[in-house]
Amino acid sequence: MIYGNQQVPDPPVRPGHPHLVTSPYDREQVTNVTPARQRGRFGWVRGVLPLIGFALLFFGGSYLVSPEPDIELEPGFVVGQIDGRDVVFVPYERSGSRGMFQLMTQDMFQSRIAAIDMVTGDTLWDTKIVGEMLSEGRVIAAGRQYVYIATQEGLTILESADGAVAAVPDAITGLTDGYVAEAGAYGFDADAEAVVAIDRDGVFHVIELDGLTATPADAAITDRWTGVLSGSGGHWTVSGKSDTYGFNGPEELVRLNPARPGALGSVLTRTSISGETTQIGEAVFYDGKLVIDQTDLAVDGQLVREALSGGWERHEDYHSEIQNAGKVAGAAADVVLIEHVRGVGDDVQLLSTVSLETGEVIDTIETGSSSGRSICLESGEVILPVSLPDNWSPHALALIDQQGAITVADVGSVGFFGF
Repeated sequence: MIYGNQQVPDPPVRPGHPHLVTSPYDREQVTNVTPARQRGRFGWVRGVLPLIGFALLFFGGSYLVSPEPDIELEPGFVVGQIDGRDVVFVPYERSGSRGMFQLMTQDMFQSRIAAIDMVTGDTLWDTKIVGEMLSEGRVIAAGRQYVYIATQEGLTILESADGAVAAVPDAITGLTDGYVAEAGAYGFDADAEAVVAIDRDGVFHVIELDGLTATPADAAITDRWTGVLSGSGGHWTVSGKSDTYGFNGPEELVRLNPARPGALGSVLTRTSISGETTQIGEAVFYDGKLVIDQTDLAVDGQLVREALSGGWERHEDYHSEIQNAGKVAGAAADVVLIEHVRGVGDDVQLLSTVSLETGEVIDTIETGSSSGRSICLESGEVILPVSLPDNWSPHALALIDQQGAITVADVGSVGFFGF
């Protein structure tokens, strides 16, 4: 057979090897001739590999060099249970995205709710409520089945077990036509065990705890909530309160006094209503303040419980100090929380739990600034928003148990995909 323009015979095919041919110029040289179909079987890999490398560099690289989103806790915490576990439902705002994938797929500003295990600090679920920049939002009630959240979009109801959305503001039966898109239009009536809502016409409605349907409120609830709810935003703040004074019940005052005249550090003391003062322990705290219990706050941010200062009117410091003192956080467990610095001239902020019986420092964590509004449970446990080092706004929770041990729960931590 003749091939090409040079009239040269085709090289013979080696018997038994259809793809091996012998060169016409060198009979010892054998060439492997692969059909075009077989050569192209994996050729696409070389075309895709550069794209994969670019994607890894573009998305993975941007994730590694980007900072975490900013987290700021809101003040409306509510404690409930999930499968027998004590849980705190925490509202917070997340600003920013980490990496290009989150930037392309996640809202830049989000209002979210996280369910945090009070023993371990683990996040059980974390749900986005609104994908817009908001300044207010709070959890107002939690039942066995549902969690109720008020934001500037209105009332959202979540499944307590997994955070799935059960009802959105404009789809709550009995409240669809007149719902108000403001957080200040919703509250929780503990006596009635119901969420209370005011509509656009000023009519009050109730949603029974663990219910999804709004019905007209009775006269008693209407009277209690008239002037409390409104169509404007609320007045909540996450800012905490601390002082050198604090009540440990109506008969005893806890105070940080100078360790000795002229000393820069203070020691913990207790003063009875009769005026007897006793030092508790030998620990010295610099620039120390007691964390005050702020659990019982109304919608307008004012204390609603009866003042504890009754009977102290004859105390020499009553008008200047005691009259405005609150109850110390942790008192129900014979523990106090003290914000202080490590030493004179040291700006490292610390939060310590101290035994009211012995004055022993039980636990200490380093913080970035003053703590937020404390929530104290009847069991003696305390939930305290804190900022960790190099942060100013409260973005984590200090969970203090009945023994004074502190567990720090990281709120709003997300992975590569933003979940």
